[in-house]
Amino acid sequence: MHELTCAQMVESITDYLEGTLPPDELESFRAHLLCCDGCDAYLDQMRSTVRLLRSAPGHRLPVAVESDIVRTFREWNGTRAEQ
Repeated sequence: MHELTCAQMVESITDYLEGTLPPDELESFRAHLLCCDGCDAYLDQMRSTVRLLRSAPGHRLPVAVESDIVRTFREWNGTRAEQ
């Protein structure tokens, strides 16, 4: 297990919330949360945001559009991580 920086935590938050972090990264993620109040608070804010957006009235995006947005974000995020 390696220690994560706060920046790495922010980059991994979506995967964590979606339950797609690999087991070794999940262990590091959880260990970081235990010692970093700032990242713990950020995770709580992200959970609240997701909960609020899910409960907002309105129309859902078509599944294909939502998939395209998620794919584009992941590609963009992967490009940023390589820099």
